[in-house]
Amino acid sequence: MKRTLLFILSLTTGAVFFSSCGKKSTASNTQDDFLVQWIDSSVSPGTDFFKFATGNWMKNNPIPDAERRWGIANLVRDEIYTKLKDINEQAAADQQAPSGSNRQRIGAFWASGMDSTAIESLGLSPLKDELNRIDAIKSIDDVMKIIAVQQRIGGSPLFSAAIYQDEMNSEIVTLHLYQGGLGLPDRDYYFNTDSRTANIRKEYITHLEKMFKLLGDHDEAATANAAAVMKLETSLAKVSRKLEDLRDPYANYHKQSVASATTQWPKFNLREFLVQIKLDKVDTVIVGQPEFFQAADKSLSTVSISDWK
Repeated sequence: MKRTLLFILSLTTGAVFFSSCGKKSTASNTQDDFLVQWIDSSVSPGTDFFKFATGNWMKNNPIPDAERRWGIANLVRDEIYTKLKDINEQAAADQQAPSGSNRQRIGAFWASGMDSTAIESLGLSPLKDELNRIDAIKSIDDVMKIIAVQQRIGGSPLFSAAIYQDEMNSEIVTLHLYQGGLGLPDRDYYFNTDSRTANIRKEYITHLEKMFKLLGDHDEAATANAAAVMKLETSLAKVSRKLEDLRDPYANYHKQSVASATTQWPKFNLREFLVQIKLDKVDTVIVGQPEFFQAADKSLSTVSISDWK
Protein backbone atom coordinates (compact mmCIF):
# COMPACT_ATOMS: atom_id res chain seq x y z
CA MET A 1 0.00 0.00 0.00
CA LYS A 2 2.74 2.45 0.91
CA ARG A 3 4.43 2.07 -2.47
CA THR A 4 1.19 2.82 -4.28
CA LEU A 5 0.35 5.74 -2.03
CA LEU A 6 3.86 7.12 -2.30
CA PHE A 7 3.46 7.08 -6.07
CA ILE A 8 0.27 9.10 -5.68
CA LEU A 9 2.08 11.34 -3.24
CA SER A 10 4.81 12.13 -5.76
CA LEU A 11 2.25 13.06 -8.41
CA THR A 12 0.27 15.11 -5.93
CA THR A 13 3.44 16.97 -4.96
CA GLY A 14 3.90 17.99 -8.58
CA ALA A 15 0.31 19.19 -8.86
CA VAL A 16 0.56 21.26 -5.66
CA PHE A 17 3.97 22.64 -6.68
CA PHE A 18 2.87 23.81 -10.12
CA SER A 19 -0.31 25.31 -8.66
CA SER A 20 1.64 27.24 -6.05
CA CYS A 21 3.94 28.58 -8.77
CA GLY A 22 0.99 30.12 -10.62
CA LYS A 23 1.21 27.63 -13.50
CA LYS A 24 -1.84 26.17 -15.16
CA SER A 25 -2.86 23.06 -13.21
CA THR A 26 -5.93 21.08 -14.15
CA ALA A 27 -5.30 18.87 -11.09
CA SER A 28 -5.60 21.67 -8.53
CA ASN A 29 -8.60 23.29 -10.24
CA THR A 30 -10.72 20.16 -10.61
CA GLN A 31 -12.60 19.25 -7.47
CA ASP A 32 -12.92 15.57 -8.31
CA ASP A 33 -9.38 15.08 -9.63
CA PHE A 34 -8.19 11.52 -8.97
CA LEU A 35 -5.12 12.69 -7.05
CA VAL A 36 -6.09 15.98 -5.42
CA GLN A 37 -9.35 14.62 -4.01
CA TRP A 38 -7.40 12.41 -1.62
CA ILE A 39 -5.40 15.24 -0.01
CA ASP A 40 -6.19 15.88 3.66
CA SER A 41 -5.72 19.64 3.80
CA SER A 42 -6.35 19.65 7.57
CA VAL A 43 -2.87 18.17 7.99
CA SER A 44 0.21 20.31 7.48
CA PRO A 45 2.48 18.81 4.81
CA GLY A 46 5.43 19.91 6.89
CA THR A 47 4.18 17.86 9.85
CA ASP A 48 3.06 14.64 8.10
CA PHE A 49 3.39 14.78 4.33
CA PHE A 50 2.22 11.19 3.86
CA LYS A 51 -1.03 11.84 5.73
CA PHE A 52 -1.46 15.20 3.96
CA ALA A 53 -1.16 13.58 0.51
CA THR A 54 -3.23 10.43 1.21
CA GLY A 55 -5.27 11.16 4.32
CA ASN A 56 -8.67 11.42 2.64
CA TRP A 57 -8.11 8.13 0.81
CA MET A 58 -7.36 6.34 4.09
CA LYS A 59 -10.38 7.94 5.79
CA ASN A 60 -12.65 6.73 2.99
CA ASN A 61 -11.06 3.28 2.74
CA PRO A 62 -10.75 1.74 6.22
CA ILE A 63 -9.18 -1.71 6.47
CA PRO A 64 -12.02 -4.29 6.24
CA ASP A 65 -12.40 -6.60 9.23
CA ALA A 66 -11.49 -9.61 7.10
CA GLU A 67 -8.21 -8.04 5.90
CA ARG A 68 -4.87 -7.36 7.60
CA ARG A 69 -3.88 -4.64 5.13
CA TRP A 70 -5.66 -2.52 2.55
CA GLY A 71 -4.61 -0.42 -0.41
CA ILE A 72 -5.39 0.41 -4.02
CA ALA A 73 -3.80 -2.90 -5.06
CA ASN A 74 -6.48 -4.74 -3.04
CA LEU A 75 -9.25 -2.84 -4.85
CA VAL A 76 -7.71 -3.68 -8.23
CA ARG A 77 -7.32 -7.33 -7.23
CA ASP A 78 -10.92 -7.62 -6.06
CA GLU A 79 -12.21 -5.97 -9.22
CA ILE A 80 -10.22 -8.42 -11.37
CA TYR A 81 -11.45 -11.40 -9.32
CA THR A 82 -15.04 -10.25 -9.71
CA LYS A 83 -14.67 -9.87 -13.47
CA LEU A 84 -13.01 -13.27 -13.81
CA LYS A 85 -15.75 -14.89 -11.73
CA ASP A 86 -18.42 -13.29 -13.93
CA ILE A 87 -16.66 -14.48 -17.12
CA ASN A 88 -16.43 -18.05 -15.79
CA GLU A 89 -20.03 -18.18 -14.54
CA GLN A 90 -21.40 -16.73 -17.77
CA ALA A 91 -19.39 -19.22 -19.81
CA ALA A 92 -20.62 -22.12 -17.67
CA ALA A 93 -24.23 -21.00 -18.11
CA ASP A 94 -23.90 -20.62 -21.89
CA GLN A 95 -25.39 -23.76 -23.42
CA GLN A 96 -25.02 -22.40 -26.95
CA ALA A 97 -21.22 -22.00 -26.98
CA PRO A 98 -19.69 -24.01 -29.85
CA SER A 99 -17.97 -27.21 -28.74
CA GLY A 100 -14.22 -26.70 -28.46
CA SER A 101 -14.47 -22.90 -28.35
CA ASN A 102 -12.66 -20.98 -25.64
CA ARG A 103 -15.99 -20.02 -24.06
CA GLN A 104 -17.17 -23.64 -23.96
CA ARG A 105 -13.86 -24.87 -22.51
CA ILE A 106 -13.76 -22.12 -19.88
CA GLY A 107 -17.34 -22.93 -18.88
CA ALA A 108 -16.66 -26.67 -18.68
CA PHE A 109 -13.50 -26.13 -16.63
CA TRP A 110 -15.30 -23.83 -14.19
CA ALA A 111 -18.29 -26.17 -13.87
CA SER A 112 -16.07 -29.18 -13.18
CA GLY A 113 -14.22 -27.31 -10.44
CA MET A 114 -17.45 -26.12 -8.78
CA ASP A 115 -19.14 -29.53 -8.81
CA SER A 116 -18.03 -30.65 -5.35
CA THR A 117 -20.45 -33.60 -5.34
CA ALA A 118 -18.87 -35.09 -8.47
CA ILE A 119 -15.38 -34.37 -7.13
CA GLU A 120 -16.12 -36.25 -3.91
CA SER A 121 -17.67 -39.18 -5.77
CA LEU A 122 -14.57 -39.55 -7.96
CA GLY A 123 -12.26 -39.90 -4.97
CA LEU A 124 -8.71 -40.74 -6.03
CA SER A 125 -9.66 -42.09 -9.45
CA PRO A 126 -8.44 -38.98 -11.37
CA LEU A 127 -4.99 -39.60 -9.85
CA LYS A 128 -4.95 -43.30 -10.69
CA ASP A 129 -2.59 -43.00 -13.68
CA GLU A 130 -0.12 -40.85 -11.74
CA LEU A 131 -0.14 -43.18 -8.74
CA ASN A 132 0.33 -46.21 -11.00
CA ARG A 133 3.39 -44.57 -12.58
CA ILE A 134 4.89 -44.10 -9.12
CA ASP A 135 4.08 -47.69 -8.12
CA ALA A 136 5.88 -48.92 -11.26
CA ILE A 137 9.20 -47.23 -10.35
CA LYS A 138 12.02 -49.79 -10.24
CA SER A 139 15.21 -47.74 -10.67
CA ILE A 140 16.76 -44.30 -10.19
CA ASP A 141 16.21 -43.65 -13.88
CA ASP A 142 12.52 -44.30 -13.28
CA VAL A 143 12.56 -41.89 -10.33
CA MET A 144 13.95 -39.14 -12.54
CA LYS A 145 11.44 -39.91 -15.30
CA ILE A 146 8.54 -39.53 -12.87
CA ILE A 147 10.07 -36.33 -11.48
CA ALA A 148 10.18 -35.07 -15.08
CA VAL A 149 6.51 -35.99 -15.59
CA GLN A 150 5.56 -34.14 -12.40
CA GLN A 151 7.63 -31.10 -13.35
CA ARG A 152 5.97 -31.01 -16.75
CA ILE A 153 2.43 -30.99 -15.33
CA GLY A 154 3.14 -28.35 -12.71
CA GLY A 155 4.63 -30.08 -9.67
CA SER A 156 8.08 -29.38 -8.24
CA PRO A 157 9.43 -32.61 -6.72
CA LEU A 158 13.09 -32.57 -5.57
CA PHE A 159 13.85 -29.12 -7.05
CA SER A 160 12.23 -26.12 -8.76
CA ALA A 161 12.50 -25.32 -12.47
CA ALA A 162 11.34 -22.14 -14.16
CA ILE A 163 11.86 -20.27 -17.41
CA TYR A 164 12.38 -16.52 -17.33
CA GLN A 165 14.86 -13.79 -18.29
CA ASP A 166 18.57 -14.28 -17.75
CA GLU A 167 19.37 -11.90 -14.89
CA MET A 168 22.56 -10.82 -16.62
CA ASN A 169 21.00 -10.42 -20.07
CA SER A 170 17.27 -9.65 -20.15
CA GLU A 171 17.13 -10.23 -23.91
CA ILE A 172 17.62 -13.96 -23.29
CA VAL A 173 15.04 -16.28 -21.74
CA THR A 174 16.71 -19.14 -19.88
CA LEU A 175 15.87 -22.25 -17.88
CA HIS A 176 16.59 -21.80 -14.16
CA LEU A 177 17.08 -24.62 -11.65
CA TYR A 178 16.54 -23.85 -7.98
CA GLN A 179 16.71 -25.73 -4.70
CA GLY A 180 13.40 -27.26 -3.58
CA GLY A 181 11.75 -30.51 -2.55
CA LEU A 182 10.59 -29.24 0.86
CA GLY A 183 7.03 -29.46 2.11
CA LEU A 184 7.62 -26.88 4.84
CA PRO A 185 8.16 -23.20 3.90
CA ASP A 186 11.97 -23.18 4.09
CA ARG A 187 14.96 -25.07 5.47
CA ASP A 188 14.89 -23.47 8.95
CA TYR A 189 11.55 -25.12 9.71
CA TYR A 190 13.42 -28.43 9.81
CA PHE A 191 16.05 -27.31 12.32
CA ASN A 192 14.90 -24.42 14.51
CA THR A 193 14.36 -25.56 18.09
CA ASP A 194 11.82 -23.00 19.36
CA SER A 195 8.52 -24.46 20.56
CA ARG A 196 6.46 -23.01 17.70
CA THR A 197 8.65 -24.49 14.96
CA ALA A 198 8.96 -27.81 16.79
CA ASN A 199 5.18 -28.02 16.94
CA ILE A 200 4.89 -27.23 13.23
CA ARG A 201 7.21 -30.15 12.47
CA LYS A 202 5.10 -32.41 14.66
CA GLU A 203 1.88 -31.31 12.98
CA TYR A 204 3.47 -31.67 9.54
CA ILE A 205 4.25 -35.32 10.22
CA THR A 206 0.66 -35.81 11.39
CA HIS A 207 -0.52 -34.21 8.16
CA LEU A 208 1.68 -36.54 6.10
CA GLU A 209 0.28 -39.56 7.93
CA LYS A 210 -3.26 -38.44 7.15
CA MET A 211 -2.39 -37.97 3.48
CA PHE A 212 -1.01 -41.50 3.26
CA LYS A 213 -4.12 -42.88 4.94
CA LEU A 214 -6.25 -41.07 2.38
CA LEU A 215 -4.15 -42.84 -0.26
CA GLY A 216 -5.15 -46.16 1.31
CA ASP A 217 -2.26 -46.94 3.70
CA HIS A 218 -3.02 -48.65 7.00
CA ASP A 219 -1.86 -46.89 10.17
CA GLU A 220 1.55 -48.57 10.43
CA ALA A 221 2.43 -47.98 6.77
CA ALA A 222 1.24 -44.37 6.93
CA THR A 223 3.46 -43.70 9.94
CA ALA A 224 6.49 -45.31 8.26
CA ASN A 225 5.94 -43.44 5.00
CA ALA A 226 5.52 -40.10 6.78
CA ALA A 227 8.80 -40.70 8.61
CA ALA A 228 10.53 -41.54 5.33
CA VAL A 229 9.29 -38.31 3.73
CA MET A 230 10.41 -36.25 6.71
CA LYS A 231 13.84 -37.89 6.71
CA LEU A 232 14.32 -37.24 2.99
CA GLU A 233 13.12 -33.65 3.20
CA THR A 234 15.38 -32.99 6.20
CA SER A 235 18.38 -34.25 4.22
CA LEU A 236 17.49 -31.85 1.39
CA ALA A 237 16.98 -29.03 3.88
CA LYS A 238 20.51 -29.56 5.21
CA VAL A 239 21.99 -28.67 1.83
CA SER A 240 19.53 -25.85 1.13
CA ARG A 241 20.54 -22.22 1.57
CA LYS A 242 18.91 -20.08 4.23
CA LEU A 243 16.54 -17.31 3.22
CA GLU A 244 19.12 -14.61 3.90
CA ASP A 245 21.59 -16.41 1.64
CA LEU A 246 19.04 -16.45 -1.19
CA ARG A 247 18.84 -12.66 -1.26
CA ASP A 248 22.15 -12.13 -3.03
CA PRO A 249 21.40 -12.28 -6.78
CA TYR A 250 25.06 -12.73 -7.69
CA ALA A 251 25.64 -15.59 -5.27
CA ASN A 252 22.57 -17.38 -6.65
CA TYR A 253 23.52 -17.07 -10.31
CA HIS A 254 25.60 -19.85 -11.86
CA LYS A 255 25.30 -20.16 -15.62
CA GLN A 256 26.63 -23.32 -17.19
CA SER A 257 26.20 -25.62 -20.12
CA VAL A 258 23.85 -28.57 -19.98
CA ALA A 259 26.79 -30.80 -20.90
CA SER A 260 28.76 -29.59 -17.88
CA ALA A 261 25.82 -30.01 -15.50
CA THR A 262 25.13 -33.50 -16.84
CA THR A 263 28.72 -34.49 -16.12
CA GLN A 264 28.61 -32.99 -12.62
CA TRP A 265 25.33 -34.72 -11.70
CA PRO A 266 25.48 -38.12 -13.44
CA LYS A 267 22.53 -39.70 -11.58
CA PHE A 268 20.42 -36.61 -12.16
CA ASN A 269 21.24 -36.80 -15.89
CA LEU A 270 20.12 -33.28 -16.82
CA ARG A 271 20.29 -33.96 -20.56
CA GLU A 272 17.78 -36.80 -20.33
CA PHE A 273 15.62 -34.80 -17.94
CA LEU A 274 15.35 -32.00 -20.52
CA VAL A 275 14.36 -34.52 -23.17
CA GLN A 276 11.61 -35.79 -20.86
CA ILE A 277 10.18 -32.31 -20.27
CA LYS A 278 10.31 -31.43 -24.00
CA LEU A 279 13.18 -28.94 -23.64
CA ASP A 280 15.80 -31.02 -25.41
CA LYS A 281 17.06 -28.02 -27.44
CA VAL A 282 18.14 -26.15 -24.30
CA ASP A 283 21.94 -26.04 -24.07
CA THR A 284 22.44 -23.65 -21.14
CA VAL A 285 20.93 -23.44 -17.65
CA ILE A 286 21.23 -21.06 -14.72
CA VAL A 287 21.67 -22.94 -11.46
CA GLY A 288 20.80 -21.08 -8.30
CA GLN A 289 22.49 -23.30 -5.73
CA PRO A 290 24.98 -25.78 -7.26
CA GLU A 291 25.77 -27.43 -3.93
CA PHE A 292 22.12 -28.43 -3.55
CA PHE A 293 22.07 -30.24 -6.89
CA GLN A 294 25.41 -31.89 -6.12
CA ALA A 295 23.97 -33.26 -2.87
CA ALA A 296 20.64 -34.19 -4.49
CA ASP A 297 22.52 -36.17 -7.12
CA LYS A 298 24.28 -38.15 -4.38
CA SER A 299 20.98 -38.78 -2.61
CA LEU A 300 19.69 -40.51 -5.71
CA SER A 301 22.25 -43.22 -4.94
CA THR A 302 21.94 -43.29 -1.14
CA VAL A 303 18.16 -43.08 -0.64
CA SER A 304 16.21 -46.26 -1.29
CA ILE A 305 13.85 -46.56 -4.25
CA SER A 306 10.93 -47.22 -1.87
CA ASP A 307 11.61 -43.98 -0.01
CA TRP A 308 11.76 -42.03 -3.25
CA LYS A 309 8.45 -43.55 -4.27
